[in-house]
Amino acid sequence: MSKIKVKKKGNGSSDLSQLFRIYNFMVHQDLSELNWEEKEFKIMIRREYGSGISFRRYGKESRSKILEKEASAPAEQIEQNTISIKSPIVGIFYSSPAPQAPPFVEEGDIVSVGETVCIVEAMKLMNEIQTETKCKILKVLVSDNQNIQVNEPLFLVLPIME
Repeated sequence: MSKIKVKKKGNGSSDLSQLFRIYNFMVHQDLSELNWEEKEFKIMIRREYGSGISFRRYGKESRSKILEKEASAPAEQIEQNTISIKSPIVGIFYSSPAPQAPPFVEEGDIVSVGETVCIVEAMKLMNEIQTETKCKILKVLVSDNQNIQVNEPLFLVLPIME
């Protein structure tokens, strides 16, 4: 989860769109912390790590986390402040927990931190892909039962800062 602290000095003003641009720059450059100070404005943004996603591995093996660096830009950019959620592993994409079940998320859904957005099956292990930030799902970029590669964009999302 990302932590953002903004401190104003005097009558300085902060522009939320500028904040999104700074955050997206950090994501694309895989920066974990950014401190920026001007005469009347100070900002510090800290990210726990650069992948934008986390996943859990279930099966006979113990749980583990794999962190992958973000690619330089999302595959498709609908809005200026969008980022993509990418697959951390090679496998088969599943949009729902079971064949007849509804999908975890659909375009337009607002997703909370830690919410499962899909499953990637790898070597008979079901890996839940979860969000690390609150976001809006703008586009699902892959179809159900599709083979996917490491760092392949799965979703295009708009981070929601609270």
